[in-house]
Amino acid sequence: MYNLVGYNALQLGRATLLNGKSNYATSYRNEWSLISFFARGTFDFNDRVNLTATVRRDGSSKFGANNKWGTFPSVGAGWTISNEAFMAGNSTLSLLKLRAGWGMTGNSEGIGAYKSISLVGPTSNYYDGAVGDFVPGFGAIQNPNPNLKWEVLTTANIGVDFEFAGGKIQGSLDVYQKKTTGMLFPYSVPVGDSHQYVYNTIIANVGEMTNKGIELTLGTTAIRTADFQWNTRVVGSFYKNEITSLQSADFGVGVIRYNAFGGRGLSDVFASRLREGHPLGEFYIPTFAGFGTDGKVLMNAEDGGSPTNDYTKAHLSEKGQAQPRVTASWGEHIYIQAFRPVVPASWCVWQQDHEQPSFEPGDPRINSPDEHVEGNIQLPYKLRRKSAFQPLA
Repeated sequence: MYNLVGYNALQLGRATLLNGKSNYATSYRNEWSLISFFARGTFDFNDRVNLTATVRRDGSSKFGANNKWGTFPSVGAGWTISNEAFMAGNSTLSLLKLRAGWGMTGNSEGIGAYKSISLVGPTSNYYDGAVGDFVPGFGAIQNPNPNLKWEVLTTANIGVDFEFAGGKIQGSLDVYQKKTTGMLFPYSVPVGDSHQYVYNTIIANVGEMTNKGIELTLGTTAIRTADFQWNTRVVGSFYKNEITSLQSADFGVGVIRYNAFGGRGLSDVFASRLREGHPLGEFYIPTFAGFGTDGKVLMNAEDGGSPTNDYTKAHLSEKGQAQPRVTASWGEHIYIQAFRPVVPASWCVWQQDHEQPSFEPGDPRINSPDEHVEGNIQLPYKLRRKSAFQPLA
């Protein structure tokens, strides 16, 4: 087998005339290469203005023949205002620095090796009349994509660093935006004699996603001696995610559902789906309407009629998201000579999640509104709000 395909593909001979199954032996071997070149230049003017520029040239064998290489530049600048002559003698503001940066990075970790080339493998068995038995069949299991390329993350940010009272009070404020383009994903394509594709999906670069946020850090040094130091640090952030594109003129993803529920009557119920203009991890779910006489979960119907146990006919709506929009953390750091014990504490100001009940028909909790509604979501999905600065379990 090695001489035929270049690696030890045991599955190519994994069936016999006595047992035509094509799924009782598997093997694989893959190999891919990554090479990178990196250059950086820096400039500093009197410890007041600094510039840094970098460029990466990365190549990966995972991508198509037309796009194996990618170029990813970045640039950053800083102005330390507190070092300017007009700030001399200011004993209150000991540090004030403005920062700005922009850069691109490439991602190849979202796919495995050989995703840009045509692959042939076991498909299904067929009856061979010449031998009078079923034998394993082979066919196309992957479309080639010579234009498959790097997924690119472009980040821009501006920020300010400051210190007061000789460094006893310090902090920073950052505003950023990250945009992911050319998201690597298996997209649906048409198959048939009139189309160029031989398989119903293809790995391609189509989707786009943005992340925007603000982060504020504040810290104090309450005590500082030669043998003892006590620092307090508080970090708060606001975050917004949005999927801006999932298709193009050539490719589309169809309906992508994830976060599947399990349990009785919930075999085809999913908590989330990918949608343009919505965040990743958003709960897009039906509303629980009780249990049927057969014990199956009932949901409000899309047409406004009687409740249904058919998920495809249920009315779906947004019910929050899994990713917290606002978070905060607080840490106490105590340094005693050579020992550095840390007393950290973290909170999530806004948390949302979903839970699945396990009620049986006849359970008295079925008719209890307290068990079915929390916040504004009906079970089997919960929205839990935690107040600010409430420790997470």
